[in-house]
Amino acid sequence: MTTWLKDPSNTSITVQWAYGEMTCHTTSGCFGEDSMKNETDAKLVPQMLPLQTQPGVAIRFRVSNHMGITGAIQPFKVTEEGFRKCNTSLGVPIISNATEELIVVDKQFLSLGMNYFIVDSDENAFLKCEFGLRLNITIKTAECAKYSLNSEVCGENGNCVTKFEKVDLCFPNPCHNASCSDLGNTYKCHCKDGYGGNHCETNINECNPNPCHHGGTCRDLINDYECYCTEAHAGTNCEYSLDLFSPPLDSVTMKGKNHLHNLYLVAGTLSGAILIVIIVVAGCYCRMHETYKHLTWKQIRYRRQKDDSPGSCLDVSSVAKTRPSIDAIWEATSINYSDDLLTSPLHDSLKPKKV
Repeated sequence: MTTWLKDPSNTSITVQWAYGEMTCHTTSGCFGEDSMKNETDAKLVPQMLPLQTQPGVAIRFRVSNHMGITGAIQPFKVTEEGFRKCNTSLGVPIISNATEELIVVDKQFLSLGMNYFIVDSDENAFLKCEFGLRLNITIKTAECAKYSLNSEVCGENGNCVTKFEKVDLCFPNPCHNASCSDLGNTYKCHCKDGYGGNHCETNINECNPNPCHHGGTCRDLINDYECYCTEAHAGTNCEYSLDLFSPPLDSVTMKGKNHLHNLYLVAGTLSGAILIVIIVVAGCYCRMHETYKHLTWKQIRYRRQKDDSPGSCLDVSSVAKTRPSIDAIWEATSINYSDDLLTSPLHDSLKPKKV
């Protein structure tokens, strides 16, 4: 709770830029137990204790030696995104150079609403925004003074106070890989596919239980998985066996387009096996029906002669003429060895001669 002043012109607040008790990272730690109302205490990004005040109050910054941390600081006023990402390029420095002296924040940097400041030093590893050196200062009008600056709204027995302004619990976004919904006293993370947990910080393991069959190795991906199959198996879940005599798996669910090349491998193997079967069946048919005998010796010899004599013409007209039978040729060329023919010239030519 903050007590609102009738005349804040002579009031100042000095902010110590430090760690430890000066920072918070939960809803209850940053905004008090009253902000919880029995809801889950949400985690926030590390930041300094938020400050809420009214117009006219002077704000001063100085570096604290708390926890032995010293050094010059140059605060930046940044946008909401710059506050969330600790990005000084999304803002402007409130002073020209870093200093260890007391810094009075100019009123131009303290407008009504939320004002975001960060300190991030490249020269000092201990002065880092990511460690908690970011501050949210909310400037709001004094509701207690809207009736009359001279009237006591609460009477003689108390001072007028205003409730601590509700801060968007989804800023900075406490959810990882998700969108955030502010539910008033708490928030809810809407996780992307493949993530789980209160802040969607956990990548759901699609490999548990292992969906890969036949001893395949599963690799977990984001909202997906990939199976590395053993030899002789293929498919998204290694559900196909390259052994043609292996029985198929039951209750196999196809998923995604992974290992499409393994399906091509199975299709190629089956096509090759079918081609081999066709060749064997054709060979058996030709042998059983002796279709190879339709190719006569004369046709083969003619083709050989034609192939051996490129560019020349071969007279094949005599192929169609009637030829004497083998028996007729035998009788015409046989030799009669009777005694009457021993004196024939042919007989004499077959006699051995002395040289």
